Amino acid sequence: MKQTIFLLATLWLLLISCNSQEPAPARNLSFDKLVQIESDLPVGNFMDLSFANDSTGVAITNGGNIFRTTNGGKNWTKLESPTTKFLKSIQFSSNKRVGYIIGADNSGGVVLKSEDAGKTWQIVEESAAIEPLSISFPAESNAYMLEGGKALWKIDHNLKSIIKYTLPDGVSGTSVNFRYGNEGVIAGSKGAYYTTQDGGKNWLPFKASVDNQFHEIYFADNTPVLKGDTTIVYVNSKNDYTIRKIPDVFKMYFINQKQAIGVGMHYEDMGFFPYGDIYITNDGWKNRETKTFGGSVAFKFTALAKMSENKFMIIGLGNLKSSVLILNTK
Repeated sequence: MKQTIFLLATLWLLLISCNSQEPAPARNLSFDKLVQIESDLPVGNFMDLSFANDSTGVAITNGGNIFRTTNGGKNWTKLESPTTKFLKSIQFSSNKRVGYIIGADNSGGVVLKSEDAGKTWQIVEESAAIEPLSISFPAESNAYMLEGGKALWKIDHNLKSIIKYTLPDGVSGTSVNFRYGNEGVIAGSKGAYYTTQDGGKNWLPFKASVDNQFHEIYFADNTPVLKGDTTIVYVNSKNDYTIRKIPDVFKMYFINQKQAIGVGMHYEDMGFFPYGDIYITNDGWKNRETKTFGGSVAFKFTALAKMSENKFMIIGLGNLKSSVLILNTK
């Protein structure tokens, strides 16, 4: 009997040991697998990019143009766009069929929608009275749009309805991001940010330990990351923040808490034209590696998107052409 109990206890300890092993660490990001591909993407100021699957993606410009690829960026088709406004952001839903684009200019704002993985786009709303600032699409049914910094739109594409929440007094939002269907964060000015647990009905105010105006919100795993001009703040908990200095980054993507990709540009001391920069970090922006390009490839990199689990696309603007680069993280 004692021998049986001993054997069972030993087996239990072995099972605990096996289940408690740390997962294998992610492979370090490296520029060794960064390649520029041959592409017919025309010249343009591409502001954002999103993929419906690993080969089908849509890129948007500041002049209202929409381009779509179905072969991983080699060839692009210019789509019929229902607007000429400055297009700012594009996101596809988790089912990858439905997508939204937001844009604005001096005449007002516009919201576009696609239900066929980006083949066609229609106007959901266009008005001189709206100013779409940011959009987040965490679930198949609901998208969330920050409008004018003072209102949140909850867009249900299944019910084809829009619920408009007025944000609390004192809230002046710059960006919104939802990690899950009902849990979201709005970034604000002077270190302020706001959280919701009920899909935007109610918001709680918080103050980070910096006075920056935040422009974007990302998630590193489940940790919100607030981005200012040259600072990011990891919101580890409501009273615990990790602050990192970053370069002039236009777009970022957090693979996990340690690994991230950023794109942007910089000017040399005596230079007239900027240089395009791609950044990678493997330790949460304590340190970074930089790959810099001149005008023959890109003066600046402005669009970055995940294509598949281990592949990212980057779009840059160079001498009379656009450049398409692929970073493989595997």
